[in-house]
Formats: sequence, structure tokens, C-alpha cells
Amino acid sequence: MVPTKAVGRGLVLALGAAALVWAGGVRAETRVLLVGVGAYASLPSEYRLSAPAHDLARLSSSLIAAGVPAVSIEQVSDARSGQGNRLAILGAIEDLVAKTGSGDRVLLYYSGHGGQRPATYPEREPDGLEEVWLAGDAQIASDGTLRGGFIADHEIVRAISRLLQRGADVWLVVDACYAGGVTRGSTDAIVKAVGQPAGRRGHRLRSDDAGLIGPDLMAPDQTGEGRFTAFYAAGAGSLALADSTGSLFTKALARALDSGRTASLRDLVAGTLSLDARLGPDAPRPVFEGDLDRPVLDLVPGPVRRFALRRSGTTVTLLAGQEEGIEV
Repeated sequence: MVPTKAVGRGLVLALGAAALVWAGGVRAETRVLLVGVGAYASLPSEYRLSAPAHDLARLSSSLIAAGVPAVSIEQVSDARSGQGNRLAILGAIEDLVAKTGSGDRVLLYYSGHGGQRPATYPEREPDGLEEVWLAGDAQIASDGTLRGGFIADHEIVRAISRLLQRGADVWLVVDACYAGGVTRGSTDAIVKAVGQPAGRRGHRLRSDDAGLIGPDLMAPDQTGEGRFTAFYAAGAGSLALADSTGSLFTKALARALDSGRTASLRDLVAGTLSLDARLGPDAPRPVFEGDLDRPVLDLVPGPVRRFALRRSGTTVTLLAGQEEGIEV
């Protein structure tokens, strides 16, 4: 993440478990894991971020106000003693996977520094770099290279794959620099699903995948396999922005939740990108992919959206577009 002046950011994860009953009578859970890292005790002071702590508080509050039980939300932050390091984050993710069952709806969120390093699996990274989340125990060597205390993209993808194999629908939100690269090898490979026709099924991870979620993995979901959707504050080659009150993207996302934009993830995208969300002209364009027409966790849909018309002479323009699922 980067302060509005510009500073690389990371991600926040949320974990929780809220019981719900679907029409078919199958008991399912909403699970939220929010991860925020900003203290970075082993890094120089210029690397420290105040935004993640604000992000976790803001997003948690908005989710609870929108209907997610507080007991369903778990937070991992290096602002708390003994939390936020690599082992703590991986442990929380492992617990999330172990608790998740078929039909569950999962939100995994990260806010903090995102970085790049030489790829562990070069054949899976077109640019030879893998994207990483910096954990609270991250260290940088004298030559500037990242030394330990990070979670690599292939580890994140493997966790998502395991959740999908268990039949959960996964919503990943990454508010960090290079966010889109967590599941994509290059900016060009990113699928902007905002323009997908309504009802289209989203990406599915193969059970043997340990690296990228590529275009070849797009397929209708199958029995026992969940669906994947992701919101990225910035593309694979872009910086995410933040200021002293929090990350710009997370603030916009929370405002969209607060406004009742919960009819679907597509509706939430539209709210996040709206003028009212105030991302600002300097913010990078967020990236969205996957099945945007599925529900937002187990939230009750907000009010029906209404769109303005603008008339210029004989031309009438509907002030809505692909983010709203509307095409010419």
C-alpha cells in the first residue's frame, strides 16, 4: 500500500463463521479472515503503515453493520503482540481451511505491503517475479533483497485451491501493491470480469494448481467445487494508495457496504467504483475477476438500484454500464 503520496501496501484477511441455512436446507457458514500488517518491527521506520489497522477496524465494522455476526470475523494483525508474523498468518489460514465445509462462503482479506521477488517457480511467472505479502516479521538484507517473513503468491493460491476443493465459495480481497499479481503472472493476464455477462460462472482452480490462476482455469463450477472471486486494489504492476486514515480502496469498499450495495458482488463493485466512494483521480484502477453475480457472503440484498438518465438533444444516456451488468 502507498500513502496518498505513494507507499506499497499489503493485505488484510478476515476469518469467521456465521451459520446460515440455504433454501435446500444445507447448513453453511460465512467465514471471514482479515489480515492487516503495518507495524513491521524489523524494518526501517519508513516501511511502517498506519492504514492496515484502520482498514481492519473499518471493514469489520461495515461487515457487522451489513449483517455478518461479529463472531464470524477473525482478525490477524501485527499491531497485537505475537500476531501478524508469517507463522501466525499461515496458521490462521490453515485453521480457516480446516473449518471450512461445502457451501461455506469465505472472505479472505489482506492489507499491508505487497512486494515482488525472484520467483520460486519461474516457469509459472512470465516476468520471473512472484508477488508476496509482507508479514510482520519481514526482513530486508543490506542489499535490499527481501529475506524471510513473507507469504508468496503460490502459497496463497494453494490455500484458495484447498478452500475451493472443499466446496466453498471464496472471495479474496487484496489491498496491497502488486495485488493483481497474487493470482496472475502479469498485468496483461488479468481478466477484468466487470464486463462479463450476467450469470456467467467464474474462475475455478484446478486441484493440482500450486501457482497461477490463469485464463485456462476458467470453467463452470462443478459439484463439490466452489467458485472464486477476487477484488484487487491495484493490478500486478501497480501501487495501491493509502493515507493516514486508511487505504483508499478499503475505504471505498466499506462505503459501498455501508450504502447497501449488497445485492451481488457486481453491485458491490459498482458501489466501490462510484463517485460516492471517492477513490480519487490518482488511485490505480482496481481489478475484479471471477463470478461477480454471486451473493456477498450471506448478507441480505440491499435496496433495488436505480439509475439516472441524461438527455442531450435527442440522445438519452443511461448512467450505468458493465459494472452494473448492463450492456448496449
